[in-house]
Amino acid sequence: MPSLPRIAEQLLFPLAGVHKRHCDGGTWSCHWCHCKLWATPSRGTGPAGPSTLCKNCSLRFRSGKSQQPQRDSAGDFCCECGRSFPSTKQLGSHRRFCKVVAHQAS
Repeated sequence: MPSLPRIAEQLLFPLAGVHKRHCDGGTWSCHWCHCKLWATPSRGTGPAGPSTLCKNCSLRFRSGKSQQPQRDSAGDFCCECGRSFPSTKQLGSHRRFCKVVAHQAS
């Protein structure tokens, strides 16, 4: 009968291979907003290919935008109405109700 460490190695070795294939050493960041992997729930497709944008920027790209949202001098993301937000998530939530953005779309 195989020893316990040998059985554990057989069970965990395939998982280590999966990790090695997908591990970037903790250096991944979104190509548009530069957030780190731990700050986003998932990665998405962007103009440079799969897994290049965070979830929020990927949704923005898929909706037809060709670049990241504009930033002000403090580094916050700007809406067309003039308000600024520290994250793309807050900017997106604001844009759903922003009268300036709704007026431009119609």
